[in-house]
Amino acid sequence: QRPLAVAADAGRLMTDGAAGKFWAFLERRAPWLGTPGVLRAVVILNALMFALLALDPDYVDMLWLDPEKIRQGEIWRLVTYIFIPQTQSLFWIFFVLLFMWFLANALEEAWGPLKLNVFYLTGMIGCTVAAFFFGGAPSNTFLNLSLFFAFATLAPNYEIFLFFILRVKMKYVAWVFAGFLLLQMAAAPLADKAAMVASLANYLLF
Repeated sequence: QRPLAVAADAGRLMTDGAAGKFWAFLERRAPWLGTPGVLRAVVILNALMFALLALDPDYVDMLWLDPEKIRQGEIWRLVTYIFIPQTQSLFWIFFVLLFMWFLANALEEAWGPLKLNVFYLTGMIGCTVAAFFFGGAPSNTFLNLSLFFAFATLAPNYEIFLFFILRVKMKYVAWVFAGFLLLQMAAAPLADKAAMVASLANYLLF
């Protein structure tokens, strides 16, 4: 079963009408945005970064999305934070990267590389806004979470095997994650609430 065969119609609808004209315009003006495999490259670099941090954990200090360091000229931080793995557990990283690879393939199949890359880039901009203006945590957690929510929205009834054992529909997993996210937002100060929303701007806009 192809990952997003059940969402093919939804993907086609996004290329109709005014939206279709916008994407066609963007494809003509910035063809580089349609480079395929960008998200898969991000997953591979997460894996390489996991190995590097296992050898030298302090190296992560050079990668965080740190507004103060960026103002001092370390502009690579605007990109490198997306390569920081979300866990340093050898057990969990396998599942995290495998699932990210799955999402990258599935969303690229449904949307095409152009829309997926713009979606991810918009999320990166949201994370940057969160860090600079709201003091949000310099993390790619919400950026990666937006990929999951996008997939669950397109294919809510698609079934996955959690840890290769438990069969569950995506919509139920999404509701659980959304519940935890809302609880986290409820307990967070106003600035952190704004940062969370900004970090998920791509999902909210798309």
